[in-house]
Amino acid sequence: MKARFAARNVFRLSRRVGAALVRIFANAFMLSTNMNSVAMWRATALFLSCAIAGIAVANPQSHTGAVTSDKPPAVTRGAGDNAATLWKDIFPRIQDKNDSGLTQDDWDSITSIASGNPPPTQKQLERGRVAMAKLGPVLDDVVSTSKLRKCDFEHDYSQGFEMKLPELAPMRQAARILGARANLALADGDWDTYLDSAGASSNLSRQAAQSPVLISSLVSSAIGQLSMESAQHLVDEGSLTPEKAAKLLEAMDPLRGGDPHGYTSAMNEEYTALISSTMDGKQLAQVIGDTQVNERLQKLNAEEFHKTVIPLAGLYQESAACFLEPNKEAAVKRWNAAFATMDTLPRNSQALMRAIMPPTESLINNFFAQQAKTNALMAALQGIASGKLNAGALGVPAIWWSRAAAAARALNDEQQATVELLRLSSVTDDSPLLATAIATLDACDTTVFECMRRAMTCESKVVSFEKLSSDSTPLDLALVGGLRGAARMALAKSMLPKWNAEQSLGLICMAIAASNALTSDPTFTHALASQSIAEEIAVAVGHFSIRSGMTDELRGKLDMAIATIPRSDAFGFRAAHKKLRAELSKNLRWNFGRTDDVTEELTKVLAQKSQPWLFAVDIVYFSSEKPSASPDGTLVDMDDIFTPDSVKELAAAWEARQIQVAKNNEIEDDQVESEQSFKMPKHQRVQKFLNKINPPTIRDIALDMNRVGDTLSEIDTAAAKRRDKK
Repeated sequence: MKARFAARNVFRLSRRVGAALVRIFANAFMLSTNMNSVAMWRATALFLSCAIAGIAVANPQSHTGAVTSDKPPAVTRGAGDNAATLWKDIFPRIQDKNDSGLTQDDWDSITSIASGNPPPTQKQLERGRVAMAKLGPVLDDVVSTSKLRKCDFEHDYSQGFEMKLPELAPMRQAARILGARANLALADGDWDTYLDSAGASSNLSRQAAQSPVLISSLVSSAIGQLSMESAQHLVDEGSLTPEKAAKLLEAMDPLRGGDPHGYTSAMNEEYTALISSTMDGKQLAQVIGDTQVNERLQKLNAEEFHKTVIPLAGLYQESAACFLEPNKEAAVKRWNAAFATMDTLPRNSQALMRAIMPPTESLINNFFAQQAKTNALMAALQGIASGKLNAGALGVPAIWWSRAAAAARALNDEQQATVELLRLSSVTDDSPLLATAIATLDACDTTVFECMRRAMTCESKVVSFEKLSSDSTPLDLALVGGLRGAARMALAKSMLPKWNAEQSLGLICMAIAASNALTSDPTFTHALASQSIAEEIAVAVGHFSIRSGMTDELRGKLDMAIATIPRSDAFGFRAAHKKLRAELSKNLRWNFGRTDDVTEELTKVLAQKSQPWLFAVDIVYFSSEKPSASPDGTLVDMDDIFTPDSVKELAAAWEARQIQVAKNNEIEDDQVESEQSFKMPKHQRVQKFLNKINPPTIRDIALDMNRVGDTLSEIDTAAAKRRDKK
């Protein structure tokens, strides 16, 4: 399911784990320093292990019986140094409140740049550089200490769930600092500093895993994920040389191996902590944050509780062994076989297992998903380093299209206005505005146009803009506005008085490729923007076709470029419609009983709904972000397609919906039907429910779909024009 539905799923999962864990999760998600004991961290781990699959922070993995790689990372201090000793001196200097002068805005900037998603703007990068400069000498200490192999905080594991783990939050903070250092270095073109940061971060992940506790493994995985994301982004750019790929592969070596985050040892330690505990049943309920835990368990004294734990040894051992299996299928099969024996356990042991044992199958799924990502990244780096893979073949075109869009949005008002006037043939040869337009377009050759060229040279033609961000809205006006602006710039430059036929044709091809990129990732927003670009292409093609010096060869090339525009579903309207109906039929299903499958009925009723209704419901009900206004600037605004008033109405409806969902979640699952409603036939219940949904009105997309044929005809007619001979 799409990331924007994750919040809903998290809530549903949390009801099974315990309502109090929602608050624990909210406080601990950024690894607050208040969460120090294993009891609290473990409760959080229970929730995280369920919810983490839908949240873009880390996939749960674990701890130190970890398979180590043969090649240790470079260290800057003696091999016998214990990083934990050094960290204790560093941690107070990198806490949110310290004497370094960093404000909360500084830390927020560092965190944002460390994530790198979405890519930071130039202004955000400058803000991040200022924040990082305030760290002073401690930055060097963070880097050098992160490179040490040994990291033993010498915990007393006999304390069980009451053991304190104060190092986890500041280690996560150190990882953010390293992540920001790495991404700032990339932005500055400083490869050596990036490589140094990536290696330090990768090794820091292994340091965190050296405490055999489940939450330590989760933190270890989260830290490793930061390094992996920036490295994967470089692969997706398609710009790594074999030399750089080899160096990056070496830097990320600590993340390799069968169990780099020590999941197996951590799961074994879960049982050790449980059997070593002196808790009674009431204390158990407090630890897991569920006062409604089995009443019989709450009546157990400490001795009875200990006896209840003993029969669980085999299940914990099997759970730990699952993470040594060669693949997910084998691991799940092994766990299902072990889980099937639960009915043979004493009743209290069964109840205890349900209350406190981490959800192994969920953890297995996430563990092997993360392992697959790691293996794929390492294989790509190895292939590029060896010369067996062409880096360009791995390039992701959506990255370059989105960068072209961002670069177009970055132009100031005057630059945008003059370029748009040129495109509209409103700038004469003797106008002073012509010089400004030419200077702007020439300067964009290394920004906007270079990004468009890079997108077009990617061997993969599959475009998925949604994968670039964990958050998304169906009304992505910044992206489509910026990309249409980039296409308009290409069209404007193709119409310059000083004409170069081959160059002009190449620029028109850029605009066609931008339109096709939006078409290939079907949403209604993309379809409308793609069609708008195509309509403007028709004007430029007509201008191009009648210029002097046109040859049959050029006309042939132009026809080939135009032929790349899909004809069966031009601009992707039908694909977007089909995709949206399918998604809504699945996601609106959650508003009915858990055991009541109304998918078929929803599909039938949704087939009768208009495109604007479907689109507005998707925006208001299932967008992870509030719809935002069109970007500013003559070239990039989308007000001609989505009026500002309609966007404001959608945003207001989205906000009202979020408030209502929050209120409903305090009581019961969001809009789940009452028992009485089950007396009605399914199709009537579905129709009644959907009739209550009244989203704001939006552009009538059906009218645009009816114009598709005319738009294509305009391009074809323009291409067939000939210069009048006099």
